[in-house]
Amino acid sequence: MKLNNLDKKVLCGLCKNPELSPKNLAELLDLNYWSVYKSIMKLRAQGIFKEIVIPNFKLLGLELLVVGYGSLTKRKMDVLQKIRSMRDYLPYSSGIFYSFAESYRGFVLAVSKNYTEISKGLIYAERLIKVREILRRENTQMVILPFEITEIPLFFDYSNLICKDFDIEIEKREKKFKEAKKLGKNDKKVMLEIVKEPTARIAHIARTLNMTPQSVSRIKERLIEERYICNKIIPNLPLMGYDVLVFAHWTSNPEAMDKIHNIKLEEFGYDLSNIIFAAYNPLEGVALAPFKSLKESRDIVSFFENFGEATGVLTKEPNILFLSLQEGIAMRDHEYYPLLSSILK
Repeated sequence: MKLNNLDKKVLCGLCKNPELSPKNLAELLDLNYWSVYKSIMKLRAQGIFKEIVIPNFKLLGLELLVVGYGSLTKRKMDVLQKIRSMRDYLPYSSGIFYSFAESYRGFVLAVSKNYTEISKGLIYAERLIKVREILRRENTQMVILPFEITEIPLFFDYSNLICKDFDIEIEKREKKFKEAKKLGKNDKKVMLEIVKEPTARIAHIARTLNMTPQSVSRIKERLIEERYICNKIIPNLPLMGYDVLVFAHWTSNPEAMDKIHNIKLEEFGYDLSNIIFAAYNPLEGVALAPFKSLKESRDIVSFFENFGEATGVLTKEPNILFLSLQEGIAMRDHEYYPLLSSILK
């Protein structure tokens, strides 16, 4: 889908500063307010992007980021189709907030309170779909990343990707954050509604919760200032011509990792703009990166080869999945409300 220059600038600005109101975004872009407002309405109506609100898992007491990935035979895939009917079975699936599958390959992103919760989920899934048998016999892996030692520099941040694609440079306004305080009963109610309906107006939330708009507005601002929630803009990548989603998992040498903090990865001939999600600790990491063609996506393989050889960080060749964005399916597409509901209630 072709976008005009105004729409490109607005979309880039939204990705860069998703928390800004249309009025503040217009000021940042030095554009007419009504032009920006109408562009946002048009882009949203055409499905070019959607808005989501992501809870801060660590502040809410969760300890682990869990990643599962791999490939399955057709017979096992047929068994896994039962997952579609298990979406409301919270003991198994409440921690999963995003999953993508194409053909017989895919990955799952989830969070968990602790290892016990993971074990409970696996036991529950084992009774329904024999998941342990699948994990044991098929080419599948599970990655456990503790929040306390894991860096997450990017959590579905598309700003660098979109702005590079449009060849536009836009300022990112840094926001000051306050120390997080304990959530009260009304804080939790407002938080749940915001995550459930990210585009809902303050007045609508106030009516739903039988609160005053002033109280809801004040609580929402507090949740943002204390980093309990953050806004994100999710572009429709297939609609914008992106064809490949690359998933990468690597294991690393902790001693070598300690020595590379000041190294600029661009020195290894790789533009990091395509990476939209990354999480890593001294032992391993995962990343997601969309590309417009399979040929373009091969650059990430060259990067890992050059980086591993030059630094000695990688202990073995990374596991990489090349998934079709055009043919694949997001079986879980940023579903944070069930997870948040299970935590707060």
